[in-house]
Amino acid sequence: MVFDPANQEQRDAWDWGPCDNEATTGQYSVFVVQRADPSTQYHPESLGEKVRNYWEGLGYTIRQIGPPAQDATRGRSISVDLPHSASLEFSASTEALAIWVHGECVKWE
Repeated sequence: MVFDPANQEQRDAWDWGPCDNEATTGQYSVFVVQRADPSTQYHPESLGEKVRNYWEGLGYTIRQIGPPAQDATRGRSISVDLPHSASLEFSASTEALAIWVHGECVKWE
C-alpha cells in the first residue's frame, strides 16, 4: 500500500511522532544507507568528525547519540535538531553509512 496523505483513514492510523497534532500535520523523511564493502578501509571516527565539523561550520549544534560502539563495527551517530521538529542525523560504522533528513512539520491541506 502507498501512503496517501489526503486519505483521512490512513492519516489517523499513522504515528506522526513529533508532528502529532490531531493528525493535521505531517513530516517528510528521507533515509539513505550505504553498505560498506569489506575491502573498504574507511574509518567511522574520521567520517563522523568530517560531518560534525561541516555541520558545526554551518552553525548547527551537534548532539552525540550515545557513546561510540566498542565492538568491531565502531558505530557512532550524531544528530542536529532544527526548527519545527526538523532534524539531520548521521551514522557511520565499519559496515554502513547512513543519513536521515526529517523535514519540518507541515499542515495537511
